[in-house]
Amino acid sequence: MLSTLALALSIVAAAADAPAKPTLLALAKKAAADGTSAALGKGAVTDLHLADLALKVLPEVPADRTDDGLAHDFYVGMQNGALRCVVFGAHKKEPPHVKATYFRADMGGRLENVAAITGDLDEEGQPVKGSGVLSQLDPDDEDVVKRFRHERDFWLKDAYRKTAEPAKK
Repeated sequence: MLSTLALALSIVAAAADAPAKPTLLALAKKAAADGTSAALGKGAVTDLHLADLALKVLPEVPADRTDDGLAHDFYVGMQNGALRCVVFGAHKKEPPHVKATYFRADMGGRLENVAAITGDLDEEGQPVKGSGVLSQLDPDDEDVVKRFRHERDFWLKDAYRKTAEPAKK
């Protein structure tokens, strides 16, 4: 009996020492306080119903810092200072194109709208303004929901992140 109690106490102690994972609300508040003002393309703003909202974004996590090969963004949408929604963004450069998907969720974490964009890259690997082709995805589609959960887990569970710094070139 004592060994079971000791084991239980050691598990509780280990859990107390583990860093806390952020909640969606905490992450949104961090983006609102520490993020920079942001804008998405006109088509994405329309498809994601963001026209009346001010956006702030946390610093991008570049693809070389992830295990999934995607760069990740986290936005918060605000209206008159009130948090209204979050947007998870994931994009990948596959020269000569870039592909991006944006997932809008309400503050409870329910997926509302999804927009996918494919655009061209210039010679320096930067997106060519105006080259994007936008499509709205079904938020109830099984594959879309799976990809949304992947993004949510990236930000809220620190999933798909590399732990070591990339090698300096």
